[in-house]
Amino acid sequence: LIGDFSVGLFFWQLVLFVGLVLLLKKFAWKPILDSVNEREDGIKNALASAEDAKKENCLVVLPTGLGKTTIALQVIADYLQKGTGGVLFLAPTRVLVNQHYEFLKENLLIEDIGIVTGEDLLTKRKKNWM
Repeated sequence: LIGDFSVGLFFWQLVLFVGLVLLLKKFAWKPILDSVNEREDGIKNALASAEDAKKENCLVVLPTGLGKTTIALQVIADYLQKGTGGVLFLAPTRVLVNQHYEFLKENLLIEDIGIVTGEDLLTKRKKNWM
């Protein structure tokens, strides 16, 4: 391996590597860091919103991927822990209903989670609801 060492190849690889690092630093590092900071701020705000939602009714409006379902999970868990009733979690599409169902199944330690959609027959919806 040492016998195959080429000073010229090493030099140009080093030049390319340093050039790539400088390009990334100039054009990519700040947007990536800004994105990470924005995500971190979103998570902090989501946690604060969850604490607010535990105390009183509220409407959480956040862009996609910034924690609305996680806020709902925290509020649902807090409410169910009190043992005062159940929770109805609504979503506008079947795909989103399935995503929420899977998320809640994975993260809540209860078995009584179900899905009711407009595709279910009325008799099945009544049975699942009761």
